[in-house]
Amino acid sequence: MRILIGALLLLAATVVAPWLRGGWAAGRIVALCFAPGAAILAWLAPSLSRTPLLALAGVLLTSAVATPLTLLGGMYLLGGVGEGLVAGAIAWGALLAAGLLRRRWSSPHPLPKADLLWVTAAVGWIALPLLLNPVLRHHSDAFTHIAITREILTHDVPWTDPRFAGQPLRYFWFFNLWAAGFSARGGIPIPWSLTLVNLTALTAFAAAMVAVVRHFFASGRHRTWALLLILGGLNPLGVFGIASHLAAGLFGDWRGIPVIFDLFRRLHFLDSEVVFTLTPRWAYNVSWVTKFLVITPFGIGMAGAVFSALVLWEACRRRKVTGRTLLLLSIGVAAVTFHHLIAAGFVGAALAGGLLWSILARRSPFSMTDTLRLAAAAGLAVLITFPYYATILLGRELGIDAGGYGLGFDPRWLITLLTSVGPLILLLWFGRETLRERLGPAMPVFAGTVLCGILMMACVRLPTVNESKMFILFYCLAAPYAAAGAVELSRRWAVRPHLRAVGLVLVASAVLVPVMIWLGFLAQPPPKLPAGVDAAGAWIREHTRRDAVLIEPRESTLLLNRGEREQFVGQERFITECGYPRREMNARLALIDHLYATGDLTADEVAQLRSLGRPVYLFWRRCDAEPSPEHFRLFFAEGSVALYRLRTAATALRKIATPSAS
Repeated sequence: MRILIGALLLLAATVVAPWLRGGWAAGRIVALCFAPGAAILAWLAPSLSRTPLLALAGVLLTSAVATPLTLLGGMYLLGGVGEGLVAGAIAWGALLAAGLLRRRWSSPHPLPKADLLWVTAAVGWIALPLLLNPVLRHHSDAFTHIAITREILTHDVPWTDPRFAGQPLRYFWFFNLWAAGFSARGGIPIPWSLTLVNLTALTAFAAAMVAVVRHFFASGRHRTWALLLILGGLNPLGVFGIASHLAAGLFGDWRGIPVIFDLFRRLHFLDSEVVFTLTPRWAYNVSWVTKFLVITPFGIGMAGAVFSALVLWEACRRRKVTGRTLLLLSIGVAAVTFHHLIAAGFVGAALAGGLLWSILARRSPFSMTDTLRLAAAAGLAVLITFPYYATILLGRELGIDAGGYGLGFDPRWLITLLTSVGPLILLLWFGRETLRERLGPAMPVFAGTVLCGILMMACVRLPTVNESKMFILFYCLAAPYAAAGAVELSRRWAVRPHLRAVGLVLVASAVLVPVMIWLGFLAQPPPKLPAGVDAAGAWIREHTRRDAVLIEPRESTLLLNRGEREQFVGQERFITECGYPRREMNARLALIDHLYATGDLTADEVAQLRSLGRPVYLFWRRCDAEPSPEHFRLFFAEGSVALYRLRTAATALRKIATPSAS
């Protein structure tokens, strides 16, 4: 009877979720993040319920793939995200309820209180800044994801890029489609939707990390060190990074003690720039904590990386590849690949390299048949992502940013390797004997994975400093296992007072770094905006057509989300990243540079704007040249900003008042 009641309650909660509106729509997490994954695993891997942490991570990662595909199917077959949400909730709820009634989740094991405490603490600790500081929900990459999610909710497929009016969407949108389910049908605001998806990824990451600790370490001492290493994150020498900046003031370009004090005052501690303050000079910032404090799909890639590695190494330790192993590996690989291509490339190459290393060393834990089965499962997971990536990559201009990819040596990244994962690699070396005992037959694969990861971090070059993501992924794969070395060092140093003091300083630094980052993000202040920007955004939303186009200065995104209209041309780096036609984008950039410098347009530039076939509005600031009344008409002015509309060919030309005159 209890199973029947539980199944009916879950079915009711899932089916009702799409009808929740406003703040209550956060309850859709049942239908969007839990029910799809639980339903699939209840039917295909019911024994997973005996490992609660692995099951939790598996459910969330499966939903990270199944839910966006469900919503996409709803858009194509039923006409919108909302319709797909309703149909998917009913289907997944019914499938989950049927699985429970048939006792597919058999003999569930209770989640240990200590593990539950660690997962809850990790999620709550990082969630607090996102929940308490509204600035973070719009900070950094969030502006792009908010705009793309809004495009998904308000337009039919195929979508266009809201940052480049009229251009097909060539940016990765799978993450945004998942978040759109929370905002469809009168749900919660888009920034909150993206925050919930970020926190779901964080929960999967924390559950997978704690599952690794529980699987491979029985000793309480090892578990404590492993969890501290995970908490400490990258760059354990970060506090000494501050000293490197001050030393540069004394011995570098600036020289002089007075300048050092001035430099110290200019270092950031109470905003998100604290991560650069903690980064040693001549290195690049890497911190996994920031990847969950910023709206980004990379967190799903991190969770999928830990989950996939755990599944593989557990199979190695058992020397057995089961159907469950293949299913879980394919889920982890699909989640990583759908949501983050760089994460998929690094993790896939590292794990494949580990298997190849064990084969070449003639110490593979698997037969060739089992190895091919693993490769087939991972390959199938990658294969199902091809249609998605075809819509993004095939339309890109050939040769875009090709020079950013390749092999090469860069001293900056060598310093980054030494200061971020260098201490971790040393701990792995000191703990190698314990790891041989705990990992057993998985040790050759693990060692090969670590070696491949180090080689890629040292030699692989990616555009727009994306190399930093490799360091974070390496940390995700290796950090818990470094506990073996931490325990060994603590044992050796316990009998040497001077070394014990060094160890305490290093531990304090490693713990202090994430705490300082957390405080910096929590205190992140709102950006300083020109007076009248918010009013201008409200005017655009209320008084312009939905297909209107906004012209903003180069690199500006002030009205992209405040006005909820497409930009004429967005930030230049996305032209390269998304492979938009360079000649056309250069012409747009030249147009806005000329317009903001002179306030006038050439005949060709006027024709270029009118060819869009849509109303065009110009965002003007007091520091810009006043727009020519021959081409623009004033519609709004407040504070230090104004909005002008491009005159159509049929509009009679007449002089109008400028903002200063009005």
